Amino acid sequence: MQSQTTIIRNTVNDINETMQSVMKQAEVVDDLITHERITEMQSNLILTINLLSIEVENLVDIVNYATLGHIHSSIMSPKTITQQMSDIKSKLPPNSEFPLEITTNSISDFFKIATVTVISVDDTLIFSIEIPVTNGMRFMIYEVIPLPMQLTQDQVIVIEAESAYLAVDKTQKNFISFGEHQLTECIVLKNAFVCPNEHPIDVNDQLQNCEQSLFNSPPSIPNNCNKKILFSKPTVWHRLAGENTWLFVVQNEAITIPCENDIQPIRVTLNNIGKISINPKCKIYTKNTILIPTRKFKSKVFIDFFPNIPLNIIPINFNNTGGVDRRHISTNKGIQYNFKNLARDAGDLKSLQEQITAELNNNNNQQRHTYTTTTVTIIVIIIILIILVILYVLYRKLSTLKNKWKPGGTGSPNVLSSTACTNTEAEPIACIKTGARAKSLLPEII
Repeated sequence: MQSQTTIIRNTVNDINETMQSVMKQAEVVDDLITHERITEMQSNLILTINLLSIEVENLVDIVNYATLGHIHSSIMSPKTITQQMSDIKSKLPPNSEFPLEITTNSISDFFKIATVTVISVDDTLIFSIEIPVTNGMRFMIYEVIPLPMQLTQDQVIVIEAESAYLAVDKTQKNFISFGEHQLTECIVLKNAFVCPNEHPIDVNDQLQNCEQSLFNSPPSIPNNCNKKILFSKPTVWHRLAGENTWLFVVQNEAITIPCENDIQPIRVTLNNIGKISINPKCKIYTKNTILIPTRKFKSKVFIDFFPNIPLNIIPINFNNTGGVDRRHISTNKGIQYNFKNLARDAGDLKSLQEQITAELNNNNNQQRHTYTTTTVTIIVIIIILIILVILYVLYRKLSTLKNKWKPGGTGSPNVLSSTACTNTEAEPIACIKTGARAKSLLPEII
């Protein structure tokens, strides 16, 4: 028992030391968890502030767009606008249509041609969107470019244009003339102009200007055209918009056209009026001019983007459980530890061990005393038993002798008929039997 108590006391001491270490580690873990929760709260606060700043910036953008007469995309999503435009299209009167097809990709073009009016009422912005509706007539627009023509060896004739642009429909019977500034009033889309219905439509039977007459390729110059005769030999190079093509008016001019990857350049002589187109990899060198074409390059460039953020400021959690809601995580400070009494328990066990040792010593003394007492008792009992045996043997012998001296007994001697007994205080009661033939006196135990 003493060895077991020693083992228990050592175990309790080890547990006490271990729990002290565990409590220190628990305090460190508590600090780490607290730091992590503070970091998480800071991150959530920063995220909330960023979201609020984004919303504020979005509101500022909405107001700025409204002051410019535009509607912000956050007010109405493209999907919502597409649905509303489809509903409006089904309710348009006959021969009326939108200038664009209603698709999600064309919504941005609709906003370009729309007129947005913004009204502020009681801190509320009200947007009024006006989208023009066309009458279904479509025209091809041409730019009018007067070119001089050789009239004689020393004279050239030039037709003075009355309008800068001429619009012709598909039937080539309806015309619209535009001045230089009138076309700027139209809304420019990717491949079209949306113009207000403020210009008269001229019918082919009632031609009004020279450009409309020349469009039908008359055999001679119409009388309604203003002509100018110049006594010179002008040189004209006019580039067509969006193309690597030039209209020219020259008099026997040699040009050089070098191209990439070609060993020898191309040499050509131009005369009178014409049109020339070149490859984007080539150039035109004239006597006094260099004509450079437009080139477009398309390539796919994939760049890996790594944000320049110091990684040491990012809290890394290797034990992230993903789906665990950290708001319900509690630290181990709320756990009630009952291990602080282990030191006192170890002291109590030591006292208990001392008591057990004293009890064991006392028990040993008692065992020795009990052994001695038991031995003496056994000896006494044995002596008493021996005495009792001796007395019993004597008793048996006396009983045998008594039986031999009874009257009338076989072989017993003759006795007298009278008996004399004396009883004194100094001597025990004794009876003396006398007879004629008595030769001796024997005591009788009554």
